[in-house]
Amino acid sequence: MGQPSQATLNEKTDEHIVRIPTEDGFIKGTLPRIAGIVPLAAWFIVVNEFCERFAFYGGSAVFQNYVSGDEEPGSLEKSQSVATALSNYFTFFAYFTPLIGAVVADQYLGKYRTILVFSVIYMLGWIVLTITSIPTSTDGDFHTYGAAAFPGYIAAITIIGLGTGGIKSVVSPMCADQIPKEAYTVTKNGRQYIVDPDLTVQHLYNWFYWAINVGAMVGQVVCVKLERNAFWQAYLVPACMFVLSIAIFVAGTKRYKKEVPEGSIILVAWKCIRYGMARRNANPTAVSVPAGTNFKFLEWSEPIPGESPSEASKRTWDANFPKELRQTLKACSIFPLMSIYWVCYSQMLNNFISQAGQMKRPHWLDNDLVSMLDPIALVILIPLFDSFIYPFLTKHKIEFGYIKRIAVGFLLGALSMIYASVLQKKIYETGPNFDFVDRTEEELDLQPYNNISVFLQFPAYLLIALSEIFASIGSLEYSYTHAPTKMKCLISALALLPNAAASLIGLFLSPLAKDPTLTWMYAGAGIAAFIATIAFWFLYRKFDDEDLALKRAAVAAETSSPSGDTPAPAYVGKAEAEADERVHVR
Repeated sequence: MGQPSQATLNEKTDEHIVRIPTEDGFIKGTLPRIAGIVPLAAWFIVVNEFCERFAFYGGSAVFQNYVSGDEEPGSLEKSQSVATALSNYFTFFAYFTPLIGAVVADQYLGKYRTILVFSVIYMLGWIVLTITSIPTSTDGDFHTYGAAAFPGYIAAITIIGLGTGGIKSVVSPMCADQIPKEAYTVTKNGRQYIVDPDLTVQHLYNWFYWAINVGAMVGQVVCVKLERNAFWQAYLVPACMFVLSIAIFVAGTKRYKKEVPEGSIILVAWKCIRYGMARRNANPTAVSVPAGTNFKFLEWSEPIPGESPSEASKRTWDANFPKELRQTLKACSIFPLMSIYWVCYSQMLNNFISQAGQMKRPHWLDNDLVSMLDPIALVILIPLFDSFIYPFLTKHKIEFGYIKRIAVGFLLGALSMIYASVLQKKIYETGPNFDFVDRTEEELDLQPYNNISVFLQFPAYLLIALSEIFASIGSLEYSYTHAPTKMKCLISALALLPNAAASLIGLFLSPLAKDPTLTWMYAGAGIAAFIATIAFWFLYRKFDDEDLALKRAAVAAETSSPSGDTPAPAYVGKAEAEADERVHVR
């Protein structure tokens, strides 16, 4: 009998759920493991995220045309390089500020109130952008903007970036916090299953990401269509959508599991790291550390032989904190190379839009509407992976760990950029504008595109969408499932820093985002991503093996002896404690 579907588990008529007794310390680890039911509280947050991403992707979809477009209803008349630079600045700021949200949530407000506060800031940013984008005069369908439009745009994207960043590091951990942390058994039609919290989180995050992309898809359609009338209309809708987002989030208030802020874990972590490194430098032989231990200096952050009362008094963290911090740093060690992947992804948000503008399109298909192909592909593909592909792999015991998935995502991102490079070369080789360099304004006004179909751009979006399923969702799950309870917001914030770094790289590369150097810009990003794929796999492939070994050890320790009346001997040492944390089985 295969894994029951989520729909089957939702049928309560003949289902009997038995919580696994934690005091016994074991469960029947040989039973098949499945994803459980996602609580209603989590779905309130998922719908809230749908609204937020509608606003983010819908409004930002028209940024490029607003700044540099040359079609109706007019623009701020800046160059493509300026538009791309500001787009990268916006993305950088939006993915750098999650650290602020993490500190505010951990130290001051908690996750729930942090989301509310930054949601209001977010909405104010859209209001500023709406007001400053109202044209001062209109000539037919063409609009002219006042002196406040460009500085207003910069101010607005800064406020919006702060708002989305403050929410971003908090919303996905709060959503996953609603999932029960303990495994339990489900008896269905005479067959027992273990409901594995890790698989439930994977199931939730697949649908969380699905909601993101449905929101992005609908938002882009609505805002791009409104852009034809006026940009301020395209920005007013995200502001209104945020009113709905806040209302939906507040509606679930009584159902949420809320954690009280316990102080900034970032500051405690920094003190722990400095303390351990200083003691190791002062007394390197005090601790014997096994070969291959990650972040060895943290061994000196724990009690060591011969330490003075003064040294011990400086340890203000609990005994488990250095172990948890080691786990956190290990999870974060994959993030730097993720920046290269996000450089590839970010092309979809700016340069792909401009590339579509250089291609022949049906009259109903705006260039910034072509980017909707990414969320459309994800809306179709995510349920396919969640309902069929991943359950098939689980059923046949095919291990497809986080590192394998992220590496596959890297490779697909590289292939997308190589395809875009070849396509850009083909655009330049096609008339009448060829590389667009020697054409006059009159000639470009007459036909601003080359005679090559925009539908040839579709494979680049499909490759990016597939890469997101593996790399983006995979890294999201990895950062949550490998984070100790007190550090989930921190790791979630740090997991977003590669996006900020990618935008910073894109900012420096923005002078290349012009004709006729776009071919080499795409090719360079593809080559860099391919090299990063190889480096990522060789550096981190052992992490999948370690996770698998830890999970197997945990299952062995949880399994009862043949007689069934005593638990199997517990395995010893830190690896066992880490396994208990990793697989969330008590």
